[in-house]
Amino acid sequence: MLEKNLPPGFQDMLNFGLIDALLGRRSRRFFMGADIPDGVFAYESCHKTIPLTDLEKMLVVSVCGGNTSWHHMIFRGANYAPYLSNYSGAAGGRVFPSAAGFQTSQIFFTDDEGVYILEMRDAPAFAARADNGSLSLDGFVENVQKRIRKLQDGRLRIPSEVPFTEAHNTWVFNRLSTLLVIPVGDLSQHVLLNMCYMLKNGLVLYDDINKRAIPGIGPHHIDLDFYDKFYNKGAYLRTHATHFERWHMDD
Repeated sequence: MLEKNLPPGFQDMLNFGLIDALLGRRSRRFFMGADIPDGVFAYESCHKTIPLTDLEKMLVVSVCGGNTSWHHMIFRGANYAPYLSNYSGAAGGRVFPSAAGFQTSQIFFTDDEGVYILEMRDAPAFAARADNGSLSLDGFVENVQKRIRKLQDGRLRIPSEVPFTEAHNTWVFNRLSTLLVIPVGDLSQHVLLNMCYMLKNGLVLYDDINKRAIPGIGPHHIDLDFYDKFYNKGAYLRTHATHFERWHMDD
């Protein structure tokens, strides 16, 4: 897809430096057809609005939620080294960081043509990295395109006004020809994964409001003899192995 009919400026995008993007991004925020109706920055573009091309839209959405091959997790934690960590929420990594690799969010986006979801949360790696660690940009964007599902025709009807957006963004939010990307976090799944992470790493969860252990997860012990007999070395953590010695010597 990217190797054919590339538009002017595509190579400039690839060569654009990170520092230039970080320090200069605010000077490039006013787009063709936009209108700031009031205030000291009042300005009306003399051009008609022009929506992003399909390629431009895929590049933006890919940067917001694309898959970056296998999630590498963490090897060096003292409780499980040299084995992989056990708390990543998905096998595939993504372009943005997430606590302990949980990756619970979903990406929605809307433009003049419709409302879409990028179904990438539970996706495996789309490809293995090359020997030099690189990924194909073409494959990266095409994988995103394959995982987009249209939910409805037409733009999502979110008003361009407070309280639906910040007061300083009313001139640009969800306006004609714009692309609006909406990351949506799954707080319930994130909390469950966080609890799993803490318990797997030997932390004790305590209800500090009711002053008691949390029912169902407090008295959780594993049968070390069973694991030693039927599982390979490394099936449980050092915190599990020393649990009784640390907490139940008086039982």
